[in-house]
Amino acid sequence: MLEHIGLHWPTSLLLGAAIAASHLFFEVSKLVAWQQDHLLTIAALSLCACAGRGGLNTKKKANGIHMAYLAVTKFLDEFKGSGRGCDRSLDLDAKICALARAGSMSTAETIMKRLLDSSVTPSPRCFGAMIAGYAKAGDLPATERWLANMLRKDPSSANVISFNITINMCAKKKEKERAEAWLVRMLDCGMNPDQLSYNAVIDACAQRGDADAAQSWLRQMQARGISPNMVSYGSVLNALAKAKDVAGAEAWLESMIADGLEPTDACYNAVIEACAKIGDSQRAVAWLLAMAQRGIEATVSSYSIVVSIFVKAGQMEQVEFWLSRMSQAGVKADHVMYNMVFAAYSKAGDEARAVALFQRLESEVGALSPLCFNAMISLFARKGDAQSAVQYLDLMSKCGVLPDRVSYNSTMKAFMFAADVDGAEQLLESMTAAGHKPDVTSYNFLLGACSKAHNALRADAWLSWLLAEGHEVDGVSFSATIEACAFAGSVGLAQRWLARAQKEKMPVGARASYALVQGVCKGGDLSELKQLLLRLEEAGCELSHDVLNKVVSFFARHDDVENAGQWLQRMLSSSAGTQVTCFSSVICACAKAGQLRQAEAWMEQMELFGVVPTLATFDSLIDACERKGEASRAKMWLKRRADRRAV
Repeated sequence: MLEHIGLHWPTSLLLGAAIAASHLFFEVSKLVAWQQDHLLTIAALSLCACAGRGGLNTKKKANGIHMAYLAVTKFLDEFKGSGRGCDRSLDLDAKICALARAGSMSTAETIMKRLLDSSVTPSPRCFGAMIAGYAKAGDLPATERWLANMLRKDPSSANVISFNITINMCAKKKEKERAEAWLVRMLDCGMNPDQLSYNAVIDACAQRGDADAAQSWLRQMQARGISPNMVSYGSVLNALAKAKDVAGAEAWLESMIADGLEPTDACYNAVIEACAKIGDSQRAVAWLLAMAQRGIEATVSSYSIVVSIFVKAGQMEQVEFWLSRMSQAGVKADHVMYNMVFAAYSKAGDEARAVALFQRLESEVGALSPLCFNAMISLFARKGDAQSAVQYLDLMSKCGVLPDRVSYNSTMKAFMFAADVDGAEQLLESMTAAGHKPDVTSYNFLLGACSKAHNALRADAWLSWLLAEGHEVDGVSFSATIEACAFAGSVGLAQRWLARAQKEKMPVGARASYALVQGVCKGGDLSELKQLLLRLEEAGCELSHDVLNKVVSFFARHDDVENAGQWLQRMLSSSAGTQVTCFSSVICACAKAGQLRQAEAWMEQMELFGVVPTLATFDSLIDACERKGEASRAKMWLKRRADRRAV
């Protein structure tokens, strides 16, 4: 046939391959009214699409598209030159479809715009090819634009496939509202959405976490007589799990079973996950058991969800039980589960269980993840057991697991809690030698070690070096240095670092404030304490309960009734809480100063705040009344003292 129309052999071979490879040939051949010329044109141009899809086993997609398109262009020129020619709109339609299928969207776009600007109307196939091409390229705006163009040019030409491609694209991009809008538009056009249409919208709602919308679309799907499948129910169950709606998830799972669909492990996992999110271990376990009764094997994810509930609740016995149960069921735990369990043991400080699990994993799994080692190091770091932390750090390298920055920083934390400045400095050198650049956390743990060791000289030297070298520092860096200096008795140096922190706009922690206040109070200088408190307030420093208690007691001991009362009142108006010693010291100071009415007022306020006065507080008030010649009042407070003693 090809030779009959006068084509050369290479071109005939090219067209033969195109016709054999392209599904378009079979579609076009059904249109008997088309001439042979048109059929061959379509077959040749569809070679571009075959090359773009790898249909001709091209080694390089881009090269295949280019070569095929050149061959088709040459064929068209030759075919038109022979006088046999073909319809221009058909020629352009074929080119657009081929280019779109091959992914050459910019060229296809140019031709489509020419057609739209002229009197020639592109076929529905062209619009569909543009929609599919842009969807494949991940370009949602362009996909929507061409579906809108299709509806604007010829609403009757729109089809379910084009809408489904667009809706599915919206779902992938998590554009819930746009997916819903296109489904509504589809219904407005009098079209019948199918299972794929609804599933895409339900999935978009589920990804957004909108369980109500997902359920609403599933109900509408059922109302229109479209049977939901596993995907439909699965998306709704996931949405309900995210929304912590256990009752809803349970109801839809039961509805799914009633519809004759067999739930998968993922469906049960979604319900178990919903239970886990509200911490309902009993219901989660019940669904895990129901899963087994139905003959569905629980996966590592199923057990992990259940174990996570007990981990969060700190029920380590149940964690052990379900790990054992999982092992008996032949389900192998993954690194995610082991990391979760290690973290729980580490947080609980359960060294025995952590070590036992680690040793078991060493023998069963062999290659452990860095997270397992880091969890062990973190456990010993919290205890200040630097020696054990270093042992696990060294073990990492021996097992062929490269320590990361977290590994070194966790070990550095152990040296901090152990107040071991020398060890922290040596580890910092090892960290650098291993190719890990210390960060602000690393240096803060070193400064923290200086703080706990009350080593002002090393803290001062390290922070000075960090600032001089341009390293990153933060409020923790300054706080640790201030603490080290103040606790060591170098209050002047501590105050200089406070001034530098203010200049750098770095926040200073409550412990640093306490260290400064305690240092100044030891010096016994009232004016210096007042100046320090003013500076701390200007710097926005947190004044904790301990700081306020120290300040009130200091002013009271130095008979400064006015300031003692003011700071006690501030303490009462804050969330810091109060102790009996604060009230007692102020009452005693007032009584000593002969301010009887004020002392009595503080006693009344003390009881209003639910703080029980000590017998010594009553004694100081009674003595003050007697010194003032207030016998009746002394008698009244003596009676209240007796009542207090009886209680």
